[in-house]
Amino acid sequence: MTKRILITGMLVSLMLSGFLGYAEAAPPASYPAPPQTKKLLFYLQRSSNSNTIVYEANLAANGQLNSKQPVNVYWLRYNTNGERRGLNFAERNFAYGLNFEPAGNGAYLITLMAYSGRDIKIYVNSAGNAEAETLINNKVARLKRIYIDVSGSGFFSTVNYIELTGIDLLTNKEMTEHFDPDDE
Repeated sequence: MTKRILITGMLVSLMLSGFLGYAEAAPPASYPAPPQTKKLLFYLQRSSNSNTIVYEANLAANGQLNSKQPVNVYWLRYNTNGERRGLNFAERNFAYGLNFEPAGNGAYLITLMAYSGRDIKIYVNSAGNAEAETLINNKVARLKRIYIDVSGSGFFSTVNYIELTGIDLLTNKEMTEHFDPDDE
Protein backbone atom coordinates (compact mmCIF):
# COMPACT_ATOMS: atom_id res chain seq x y z
CA MET A 1 0.00 0.00 0.00
CA THR A 2 2.86 2.39 0.83
CA LYS A 3 4.35 1.86 -2.63
CA ARG A 4 1.01 2.66 -4.25
CA ILE A 5 0.81 5.88 -2.18
CA LEU A 6 4.32 6.89 -3.26
CA ILE A 7 3.53 6.22 -6.90
CA THR A 8 0.24 8.10 -6.53
CA GLY A 9 2.29 11.02 -5.19
CA MET A 10 4.41 10.85 -8.33
CA LEU A 11 1.29 11.02 -10.47
CA VAL A 12 -0.10 13.93 -8.46
CA SER A 13 3.13 15.82 -9.05
CA LEU A 14 2.70 15.17 -12.77
CA MET A 15 -0.77 16.64 -12.62
CA LEU A 16 0.46 19.70 -10.70
CA SER A 17 3.28 20.29 -13.15
CA GLY A 18 1.01 20.01 -16.18
CA PHE A 19 2.58 16.89 -17.65
CA LEU A 20 -0.21 14.43 -17.00
CA GLY A 21 -2.20 14.26 -20.19
CA TYR A 22 -4.27 11.79 -22.09
CA ALA A 23 -2.54 8.57 -22.98
CA GLU A 24 -1.05 8.57 -26.43
CA ALA A 25 -2.10 5.83 -28.81
CA ALA A 26 1.50 5.04 -29.76
CA PRO A 27 3.15 2.08 -28.01
CA PRO A 28 6.12 2.84 -25.77
CA ALA A 29 8.58 1.62 -28.41
CA SER A 30 7.60 4.59 -30.56
CA TYR A 31 8.54 7.14 -27.90
CA PRO A 32 11.74 9.05 -28.69
CA ALA A 33 14.81 8.08 -26.69
CA PRO A 34 17.24 10.65 -25.30
CA PRO A 35 20.55 11.00 -27.13
CA GLN A 36 23.13 8.41 -26.05
CA THR A 37 26.01 10.20 -24.34
CA LYS A 38 28.83 9.18 -22.01
CA LYS A 39 26.85 10.70 -19.14
CA LEU A 40 23.44 9.05 -19.77
CA LEU A 41 22.65 6.58 -16.99
CA PHE A 42 19.02 5.72 -17.86
CA TYR A 43 15.70 7.37 -18.59
CA LEU A 44 12.10 7.04 -17.43
CA GLN A 45 8.98 7.23 -19.61
CA ARG A 46 5.27 6.94 -18.84
CA SER A 47 2.24 5.85 -20.80
CA SER A 48 0.59 9.25 -20.23
CA ASN A 49 2.83 10.99 -22.81
CA SER A 50 6.27 10.88 -24.39
CA ASN A 51 7.89 13.46 -22.08
CA THR A 52 10.95 11.76 -20.63
CA ILE A 53 12.85 12.06 -17.35
CA VAL A 54 16.60 11.71 -17.90
CA TYR A 55 19.08 10.52 -15.27
CA GLU A 56 22.54 11.70 -16.25
CA ALA A 57 25.87 11.40 -14.42
CA ASN A 58 27.12 14.63 -12.87
CA LEU A 59 30.86 14.37 -13.30
CA ALA A 60 33.53 16.16 -11.28
CA ALA A 61 36.63 17.66 -12.91
CA ASN A 62 38.45 14.32 -12.49
CA GLY A 63 35.83 12.49 -14.59
CA GLN A 64 34.34 10.65 -11.61
CA LEU A 65 30.85 11.08 -10.15
CA ASN A 66 30.40 14.30 -8.17
CA SER A 67 30.19 13.28 -4.51
CA LYS A 68 27.75 16.07 -3.58
CA GLN A 69 25.30 15.39 -6.42
CA PRO A 70 26.24 12.37 -8.55
CA VAL A 71 23.16 12.54 -10.80
CA ASN A 72 21.45 15.33 -12.73
CA VAL A 73 17.75 14.65 -13.32
CA TYR A 74 15.73 16.63 -15.85
CA TRP A 75 12.83 16.49 -18.31
CA LEU A 76 13.09 16.24 -22.06
CA ARG A 77 9.69 17.57 -23.05
CA TYR A 78 9.20 15.80 -26.35
CA ASN A 79 5.63 17.11 -26.49
CA THR A 80 7.14 20.61 -26.85
CA ASN A 81 10.05 20.07 -29.25
CA GLY A 82 12.35 18.25 -26.82
CA GLU A 83 12.79 21.23 -24.51
CA ARG A 84 14.98 20.50 -21.46
CA ARG A 85 13.55 21.51 -18.07
CA GLY A 86 14.56 20.80 -14.48
CA LEU A 87 12.30 19.06 -12.01
CA ASN A 88 10.04 21.15 -9.79
CA PHE A 89 9.97 20.75 -6.00
CA ALA A 90 7.24 18.09 -5.94
CA GLU A 91 8.80 16.08 -8.77
CA ARG A 92 12.24 16.21 -7.15
CA ASN A 93 11.07 15.32 -3.62
CA PHE A 94 8.17 12.93 -4.19
CA ALA A 95 8.47 11.44 -7.66
CA TYR A 96 11.55 11.49 -9.88
CA GLY A 97 14.25 12.70 -7.51
CA LEU A 98 16.56 10.24 -5.83
CA ASN A 99 18.46 9.38 -2.70
CA PHE A 100 22.07 8.28 -2.92
CA GLU A 101 24.80 6.84 -0.74
CA PRO A 102 28.44 5.97 -1.48
CA ALA A 103 29.04 2.34 -2.45
CA GLY A 104 32.85 2.45 -2.57
CA ASN A 105 35.35 2.88 -5.42
CA GLY A 106 33.59 6.03 -6.68
CA ALA A 107 30.25 4.23 -7.11
CA TYR A 108 26.91 5.16 -5.53
CA LEU A 109 23.69 3.34 -4.73
CA ILE A 110 20.62 5.34 -5.70
CA THR A 111 16.91 4.81 -5.11
CA LEU A 112 14.11 6.74 -6.74
CA MET A 113 11.85 8.81 -4.48
CA ALA A 114 8.60 7.28 -5.77
CA TYR A 115 9.81 3.69 -5.72
CA SER A 116 12.63 2.47 -3.51
CA GLY A 117 12.07 -1.23 -4.20
CA ARG A 118 15.27 -1.60 -6.23
CA ASP A 119 18.72 -0.20 -5.64
CA ILE A 120 20.54 1.10 -8.68
CA LYS A 121 24.34 1.14 -8.60
CA ILE A 122 25.92 3.94 -10.64
CA TYR A 123 29.57 4.40 -11.54
CA VAL A 124 31.94 5.53 -14.28
CA ASN A 125 33.58 2.62 -16.12
CA SER A 126 37.21 2.43 -17.26
CA ALA A 127 36.27 3.94 -20.65
CA GLY A 128 34.79 7.00 -18.90
CA ASN A 129 31.15 6.08 -19.56
CA ALA A 130 28.53 6.38 -16.84
CA GLU A 131 26.64 3.17 -16.11
CA ALA A 132 23.69 2.12 -13.98
CA GLU A 133 23.19 -1.46 -12.80
CA THR A 134 20.22 -3.11 -11.14
CA LEU A 135 18.51 -6.47 -10.96
CA ILE A 136 16.25 -7.30 -13.89
CA ASN A 137 14.66 -10.76 -13.74
CA ASN A 138 16.99 -11.46 -10.80
CA LYS A 139 20.07 -10.92 -12.97
CA VAL A 140 22.52 -8.02 -12.80
CA ALA A 141 21.88 -5.79 -15.79
CA ARG A 142 22.89 -2.41 -17.14
CA LEU A 143 19.69 -0.38 -16.75
CA LYS A 144 18.68 1.58 -19.85
CA ARG A 145 15.01 2.47 -19.42
CA ILE A 146 12.16 2.50 -16.91
CA TYR A 147 8.62 2.59 -18.26
CA ILE A 148 5.55 3.15 -16.08
CA ASP A 149 2.16 2.14 -17.47
CA VAL A 150 -0.69 4.07 -15.85
CA SER A 151 -4.43 4.26 -16.39
CA GLY A 152 -6.69 7.09 -15.34
CA SER A 153 -5.48 10.55 -14.42
CA GLY A 154 -4.80 12.69 -11.37
CA PHE A 155 -5.95 11.22 -8.05
CA PHE A 156 -7.66 8.35 -9.88
CA SER A 157 -4.49 7.08 -11.57
CA THR A 158 -3.44 3.49 -11.16
CA VAL A 159 0.00 2.10 -11.90
CA ASN A 160 -0.64 -1.03 -13.95
CA TYR A 161 2.98 -2.09 -14.12
CA ILE A 162 6.58 -0.95 -14.19
CA GLU A 163 8.89 -2.19 -16.92
CA LEU A 164 12.68 -2.25 -16.60
CA THR A 165 14.80 -2.66 -19.72
CA GLY A 166 18.53 -3.25 -19.70
CA ILE A 167 21.45 -5.33 -20.91
CA ASP A 168 22.31 -8.60 -19.15
CA LEU A 169 25.94 -8.24 -18.03
CA LEU A 170 26.71 -11.94 -18.64
CA THR A 171 25.11 -12.44 -22.06
CA ASN A 172 25.16 -8.83 -23.33
CA LYS A 173 21.55 -9.34 -24.50
CA GLU A 174 18.64 -6.97 -23.92
CA MET A 175 16.24 -8.04 -21.21
CA THR A 176 12.95 -6.68 -19.90
CA GLU A 177 11.00 -7.25 -16.70
CA HIS A 178 7.38 -6.22 -16.04
CA PHE A 179 6.16 -6.07 -12.46
CA ASP A 180 3.42 -4.65 -10.28
CA PRO A 181 5.07 -2.44 -7.63
CA ASP A 182 2.60 -3.73 -5.03
CA ASP A 183 3.88 -7.28 -5.59
CA GLU A 184 7.50 -6.44 -4.78
